[in-house]
Amino acid sequence: MEAPAFADVLPIYRDALMRWGDQWKALTTDGDLHLGTYRRDLFEDPAVQARFQAGYGRPLEPPRTWGEYRDIAAFFSGRAPPAPAPPIGTLLAGTLEAYARNGQRIWYLFSHAAAYASHPGYPGAMFFDPDTMVPAIDNPAWVRALEEFLDLRQFGPADASALDSQAVRQRLADGAAAMNIDWADTGVLAGDPRRSRVAGRLGVFPLPGSEAVWNPATGRWDRLAALRSVTFLAFGGWIDVVPAASPIQDQAFRVETLHRELVAQSNLLVTTFESINDGFTVVDEAGRLVAWNLQDLRLYGLSERDVWLGVPLAEILQILDAQGALSRTPLGEGLPLSDLAVTDATGPRQFEIACPDGRLVELRRNPVADGGFATLHMDVTEAGRSRVSSARRRRWGRWGSSPGAWPTTSAIS
Repeated sequence: MEAPAFADVLPIYRDALMRWGDQWKALTTDGDLHLGTYRRDLFEDPAVQARFQAGYGRPLEPPRTWGEYRDIAAFFSGRAPPAPAPPIGTLLAGTLEAYARNGQRIWYLFSHAAAYASHPGYPGAMFFDPDTMVPAIDNPAWVRALEEFLDLRQFGPADASALDSQAVRQRLADGAAAMNIDWADTGVLAGDPRRSRVAGRLGVFPLPGSEAVWNPATGRWDRLAALRSVTFLAFGGWIDVVPAASPIQDQAFRVETLHRELVAQSNLLVTTFESINDGFTVVDEAGRLVAWNLQDLRLYGLSERDVWLGVPLAEILQILDAQGALSRTPLGEGLPLSDLAVTDATGPRQFEIACPDGRLVELRRNPVADGGFATLHMDVTEAGRSRVSSARRRRWGRWGSSPGAWPTTSAIS
């Protein structure tokens, strides 16, 4: 287990999930835990902070206890969401958790129970008595967790009972809630400006804790010396296991190592695309946007709400057309913006877009193997100005010694 590909496996997952006793049995491929995500733009708004302070007598901060979590959910529930907002008529949910059958709700209950049912003096007794294996599910700690979990449903959306974990993270990414409890998948989705209305406006907090914990030996609540948060490894994580009888154990390990290295290289490639100065887009054979970087949005003055995974390229071109953008060939011939949505071989490969702010963008398009095309968007504003100057100097020699003798048609207009 000394391979570099596994150096980043945290001890909690490596030691708890990858071995039994002193023997290594599996390879961790994904470490899971539940945590909270909240809207920093809401929590840090001075007017919102003042209203919360007046109503609850304490500052608006990420919750440390389940009681504070409930208060914050109640405070935000039913308020009109600020920009960037979900569809008109949608009210803000105080928080989002999964309540749907087969929607991962059992893990949410476990996360509520962890602070109450996991006594630091009795490790391993959260679910069963380790000696007798009598279930602990009906003790007061679990009952309290279940009651609080169900009570919070009223501060979610009208269809809270139908939400699964995917809906929990998608609704937060849509800007429809102040908080949620979920795996780190929320951060992956809601933190991606290509798929989220609230990217860059989020913060995270550990699962709320408690100052009291149920003692399974005495049958009473114990008061702790300090507030304690129990981060529950909901689901634990994904592991790879190779049967002991397999004749290709070494090859299987090599495959997993290669997979991790490919993931690392893929992440590096994404980082590269996000850091280059040029815009970059990929459109599939149906004309839908499937990849882009932030620089592409900046070049055209588009907002994160204008672009999403699968948006038809034609819709983006309509936005640019409404803003007054113009397209043309490198030779200066006018080209309808709608022509740029053509995805087959008849479509243009190289052209320019003149933006309303004076920016000139050169586009170079290349087909991709499965249909569609990849396009590089380069800001050539300064180069375009130089080209105009050069064209004017050439025409000056051809048409006379005064600007009034120039032809009326520009080389790039």
